[in-house]
Amino acid sequence: MSELKIKKSQIDVTPNVNFLTTLRNSGYNNYTAIADIVDNSLDTDVNSKNVRIIVKKSKEDYDYIKICDDGCGMDINTLDEAFKLGAITGKNKTLDLGSYGTGLKAAALSIGREFEIRTKSDNDEFYVATYDLDELIKGNQFQIPVRIGSSDEYDEFKQLNGNSDTGTIVTITKLDRVTNNNITIFKETLKNKISLIYKFFIDESNIKIYVNNEIVESFDPMYRKENYTKCLTSNEKFKYDEHDFKFSIYDIEKVNETISRKINRNQSNAGLYIYRNNRLVGSGLDLGMVGKLGDGHLNGLRIELFINGDCDDLFGSTFNKMIHETDKNDIDQGFRDVCQLSFKPYIKSIKSKEENKETSNEPSDDIKKELDDSIKSINITPFIDIPKLRGMNKKREEPVEIKEIKTPGSKPGQTRSRDDKFCDYRFVRFGENGLMFKAVKEHSLYILEINQEHPFWVKFMSKASIETKDIMLKLLISLGVSLEDTEYYNDTEKENLLNEYFIKVSERLRKFILY
Repeated sequence: MSELKIKKSQIDVTPNVNFLTTLRNSGYNNYTAIADIVDNSLDTDVNSKNVRIIVKKSKEDYDYIKICDDGCGMDINTLDEAFKLGAITGKNKTLDLGSYGTGLKAAALSIGREFEIRTKSDNDEFYVATYDLDELIKGNQFQIPVRIGSSDEYDEFKQLNGNSDTGTIVTITKLDRVTNNNITIFKETLKNKISLIYKFFIDESNIKIYVNNEIVESFDPMYRKENYTKCLTSNEKFKYDEHDFKFSIYDIEKVNETISRKINRNQSNAGLYIYRNNRLVGSGLDLGMVGKLGDGHLNGLRIELFINGDCDDLFGSTFNKMIHETDKNDIDQGFRDVCQLSFKPYIKSIKSKEENKETSNEPSDDIKKELDDSIKSINITPFIDIPKLRGMNKKREEPVEIKEIKTPGSKPGQTRSRDDKFCDYRFVRFGENGLMFKAVKEHSLYILEINQEHPFWVKFMSKASIETKDIMLKLLISLGVSLEDTEYYNDTEKENLLNEYFIKVSERLRKFILY
């Protein structure tokens, strides 16, 4: 067999520029891509105080997305590195948000086919450089044009950056991958994502981030300032593979269904919230560290896990930084085991509490029988006057009788009973801090919802005599039914006012009973 003849001592492994089309599919969505570019503005050596994201759309198409910062800007050498794939960034992995030298290119190209950088540092010129995917492919080489910007361009640059002499503006154009054609929804979603991802930068580093001149307020997924959130442990530490980690665990207790829906207290938002150098990189995760989330007992569980860039190898992290549930098997198993062991006592405590809630304060059959009798006595009262109820606008002149009516399709002689009533009750779980009761109307029937977790029921009504239960039930139904009869100039205003009033009543009564 003839030997292979080597004609070259070295092989050129420069990638084909068509590789850039593959780079466009690196796992970003529009919002994580924009956040990855914002990361560059928030690195410690950049020292930005203000970051502005500007989204411009014409009637049919998006024109551009700009990310502007008032940081230190880039000199020509730094700009040269910024455009290279796998650039030598010189960033501190324990402090800075980037480190791979690929995020800017991949993130920008995942949204559009072209991006431009305008930048000015203290010790260099004002530069304008354009990275055009189509031109790169056409020329089949990794070279981009760079020039010194005009004075008019520099004036516009400063105007966008709050009159700062230095900074950087990244403008993405040829936008062929914006996923939401409704710019209003796109901007609101972007604001929500930014407020979640950069919570600690906004709150603790006083960074101001704007989307189309609207300042972004931070969002706390722990709801730690609300009285229904309990902190089980704060900044607890453990060590693994010579790295230090810390975590905090919160339990968002269920108050009622309305609040649960409002704050998204559900399975998809429960679990781990991972912060890499204080920047959110994963939310609502299990990753084999939390346990069974599907039974609903852990819907209020929130775990903040703080890591730094030195730990990227433990998570199998890529340059887009985000951690997803599908990445579970890429995470170091030993690290997962240590995390699970650290979290387990707190998770067990939350789950046990939720399981006990399902059986605690459950009214006995005897109590329900007492309340049933009270409801029955109310429904046959001849003196009640309920306007707008099944067309009845006058007082009943005699008790309502229980009628026997034929059941359709029944055999001769078979009957079923029907209660003609205007009110009923049911037990609900609004939480200890929730409303003591609530009156709702369903198909002309007034339903009194009694919060079996409020101290009013637990400490008083459930233990009261039959006579007291009877009077209290009639009092609550009278209050609830009278809400609809109360005249007010605006029904929506009336509802809001009364809701707020009974929230305050329930809150004060709880305090009076417990303290």
